[in-house]
Amino acid sequence: MKLSFTESCGNRNVLCREDERRVEIYVLDQQDKETYLVVALAGTVGQVPDRLRCMGPFYSREQAQGAVAAVQHALVNEGFAPVAERCEWEMVAAREARAIRHERELNAVDAEFVPLGIMPEKPEPREPR
Repeated sequence: MKLSFTESCGNRNVLCREDERRVEIYVLDQQDKETYLVVALAGTVGQVPDRLRCMGPFYSREQAQGAVAAVQHALVNEGFAPVAERCEWEMVAAREARAIRHERELNAVDAEFVPLGIMPEKPEPREPR
């Protein structure tokens, strides 16, 4: 599958369908200057979102935008259309990103290798009996 980057692949994207369903997709910096998170919110226009999905971490903004482009393409195939409306759920997306960042900080992984003991020297050869 070839990904195409369109102008709508920015930091926030809004798609709507005729039945008043709305999807907002955000690319959020995780404030560690290394990773990005994609947050997708769905719900009825004018109400709080009833579905939330997160993808990531992505190690470059381009990777995250590629994921957004793929999701947008799938949504367009299901009847959604990009619209130039303001984002309603930006604070919900920011709260979710902050919760994920806090969870990552609590469960930080230290991948530094530290040997547990001193490596033995070569054993001396034994004399045959």
